[in-house]
Amino acid sequence: MKIKTKQLSDIFSKLKVGISQKDIVQQATHITFDGEHAFTFNGNIYVFYPLPTDFKCCVPAKEFMKIVSEISQEEIEITFTEDGGLKLLGKGIKAKLKTIEMDKEFTIDKSPKMSKLPGDFKEAISLCAFSASQDVSTHLNGIYVNHNEVYGSDDYRISLYSMQSELKHTFLLPLSSVLSLKDFDIIEYAIEGSWIYFRDPDKSIFCSRLLDEKLYKDPSEFFEFEGVRVRFPSDTKDLVSRASILAKGDFDIDKKISVTIQDGKLTCSGSNDLGDIETYVAIKSNKTIEFVINPQFFYQILEETSFGIVGEDRILFKTDNFKHLMSLH
Repeated sequence: MKIKTKQLSDIFSKLKVGISQKDIVQQATHITFDGEHAFTFNGNIYVFYPLPTDFKCCVPAKEFMKIVSEISQEEIEITFTEDGGLKLLGKGIKAKLKTIEMDKEFTIDKSPKMSKLPGDFKEAISLCAFSASQDVSTHLNGIYVNHNEVYGSDDYRISLYSMQSELKHTFLLPLSSVLSLKDFDIIEYAIEGSWIYFRDPDKSIFCSRLLDEKLYKDPSEFFEFEGVRVRFPSDTKDLVSRASILAKGDFDIDKKISVTIQDGKLTCSGSNDLGDIETYVAIKSNKTIEFVINPQFFYQILEETSFGIVGEDRILFKTDNFKHLMSLH
């Protein structure tokens, strides 16, 4: 059979997130062709794309993709040989890869009944992702979707995005799946058992295992507190970046800088065993406020919004549909 080289490259750009570096499960390092689809499965993420073929087999993904990337002409010819190999022909290149049989043990519904996603769903999970824990051993290593509200938290900060419309389901999506969805323009979803399906306009489907949402406690109560409203100047990020050079703490998550607002001046300062640094700028405020904060977290949220509410032990940043809460040390 012949297939457009660009079409194969576009398909690979989506299938690659379902490929594992190690054979954790059968076919984890392979691309599978079942006659109707091309798909990959790494144990937690399953991606498939409608692709009719006149052969059925599993082929080593890394090598197959590299060979295709070396073919410059518009079409590539792929043939399944009598001895069970997959032959690829292009201008000035001929290759043959060994294949393995498809694993029939693992099956998944390739035509689930889909429901429409809110138009801002992908934005919601992406904005909340940077607050999710990087520790894969905890349930906080996921994004919690509660109808129209989306949460991400690592116990130091909480992000909340309120979507335009509601989903009928609640679920806990692994952070790794959220990050892998960046190349998918998802418009529909379905949930079956412990799996969630997302579909994009070209009918490719991204399928992910879900985490146990029962472990995720509703964090909405933490957003209710009394505080002082502050609009941080546009160059506050520069102050935070400079102060972080000598921030106290051995690891990024432990680092601290001091922030002071007094007499119309905003000051960010860092101090550790190597020395101290102080940076400042004028601010339109007659309030006196002092707090200690993680500079990396502070910098990240300042890229989204400059308006905050400073409380005794926490600071809240918000826009029309997004809230970000951080613990103050």
